[in-house]
Amino acid sequence: MKNKKVVAKVIIILLIIILNLFIIHLIIDCSISKEYIYRNDSIRVFNAQFRYYEGNDLSGSMIKALISTVESNNAIQNEKVELIKAYEKLSAREKYNVKLEYSKDTFLVCRIIISSSNNSKTYISPTSEETFTTEEVNVFFENHKDETKITVDYEELRKQILQYLPFLICYILLLINIIIAKESKQIWLCMALITIIFIVYIWFFHIASGYTMMVPVKI
Repeated sequence: MKNKKVVAKVIIILLIIILNLFIIHLIIDCSISKEYIYRNDSIRVFNAQFRYYEGNDLSGSMIKALISTVESNNAIQNEKVELIKAYEKLSAREKYNVKLEYSKDTFLVCRIIISSSNNSKTYISPTSEETFTTEEVNVFFENHKDETKITVDYEELRKQILQYLPFLICYILLLINIIIAKESKQIWLCMALITIIFIVYIWFFHIASGYTMMVPVKI
């Protein structure tokens, strides 16, 4: 009889530990996000405002709009864009070529070169080891599209801890009660409480709150 009581204690203690670990896993998992490093929205949004203008034989009005975009960006953003005007004078009758260069550290546009379409010798693009071309950036992104880094949202972690704290406390108290229990009735009472708490957890957080397990989504 004594051996059965010990076995029952061990089983229930293990069950409580497993449930605690399960809840802790949920807390951490809900606070961790997988970020696809080289397909970050902020990079795409930043570059898109300049990539719109990249190409050959652009009108003078397009170049004016590009210059305005660069000036606006440099006035409010930490990431400054160098603007190289490789032409003598902006004219509505001229056509212009626009080339972008990207930082190898941030993959953001860092330099824009505007040259006259009518005079290809106006500007010779230097061979820079510190920058990428648009083609190189596209190839790099494609080759590294699945590389990720793990980040922790500490505010979300705090919310998850507060959300699951009552369950953790209940299970810890039950664990203590099981350890000090001397009668089998107390052991099976604790088992019943474990079952009830787990059912309440399933109902409240998965049904009433409409909770669904979240999976990382590629950006």
